[in-house]
Amino acid sequence: MTIRIWQVSDTHLSEDRAFFQGNWDAFAALVAAGRPDLVVHSGDLALEGPERPGDLDRGLASLRGLASEWLAIPGNHDIGDNHAPGHAPKRPVSAPLLAGWHARFGACRWRRDIGAWRILGLNAQLMADEPPADLAAEAEAQWAFLDESLATDRPVLMFVHKPLFETVPDAPSEPALRYVPPRSVSRLFGAIGGGAVRIVASGHVHQHRRLSHAGMEFVWAPATAFILPDRLQAPVGEKDLGFVAFDLHADGSFDVSVEVPESFAANDITEFPAAYPKPAPAASDAG
Repeated sequence: MTIRIWQVSDTHLSEDRAFFQGNWDAFAALVAAGRPDLVVHSGDLALEGPERPGDLDRGLASLRGLASEWLAIPGNHDIGDNHAPGHAPKRPVSAPLLAGWHARFGACRWRRDIGAWRILGLNAQLMADEPPADLAAEAEAQWAFLDESLATDRPVLMFVHKPLFETVPDAPSEPALRYVPPRSVSRLFGAIGGGAVRIVASGHVHQHRRLSHAGMEFVWAPATAFILPDRLQAPVGEKDLGFVAFDLHADGSFDVSVEVPESFAANDITEFPAAYPKPAPAASDAG
């Protein structure tokens, strides 16, 4: 039995700044036609959730309108960003912001067994090298949840908003806020290196690429909403708009394809100055 999972990411939906709603509507039409077994939204559902809770409400309504079952994990534009060494985020994650996610979407981490596979979602915004005091217990609870979730004979497809690294885990990655912070990456690899995790799927960068490392496939999903031009964000992958389709087979093998629908508008963030009024988001904060 083959399980079909579609990953959509970085949709940046808004209550009253609906610049990118058209690409979401096009995606929803594809879901209605293709009927994947599960849709996973890998974060940045909202245009600017921390300052504008109505953007999260719009995102929730949009997910509820899908013709397939869905699950979601938060991104930095949903609940604020985590701290990275030497970099303080403009919108830090906090317990009240996380509570707003929980009230709307349920748990920010989850696991689901479908067919032969385990599907796992984690909250990258809790993966700070030094979590804020009001989230320290929540962050430790997620690490315990990860260890518990990987105690399985099933192959695992793991979703996390931010990529773990740019090239290899121990190489420095810049800009720092683009990736999971280094100590958390080390801890993650200590947990996922046991062989159960076959795929780590992420979003956030608004570029898609695939990397293989330590027996795992690392898949970066393209954004659905917009790309950033090279002068704002250095290319490390392909700057298309689309989504990722995973076909997960009962024997533990899988197929991955990046879908770039013709029905998606080729949005460039510089064409929408009202989306993020000046000062414009820095490249390191893209996603």
